[in-house]
Amino acid sequence: MAEGLDPARAAEEAGFTRFRPVIMTAMAMIIAWCRWLSASVKAASRDAPLGRAVIGGLFLRRVATLFFVPAVY
Repeated sequence: MAEGLDPARAAEEAGFTRFRPVIMTAMAMIIAWCRWLSASVKAASRDAPLGRAVIGGLFLRRVATLFFVPAVY
């Protein structure tokens, strides 16, 4: 908007600018948390729910950051 664009166009431009950093950060965290899902059987039964919750939260945060927030703005 500082460059004189209307709010919809400014949100679209910001979404394209932020797409790669958001995807890279979320994917790094998801890959790191995947080891919680593929641990040994004893550890997996205890830690898998936490891993699923974190990965699901990261996925929803990524969707919200890239699509929901600009649409609401």
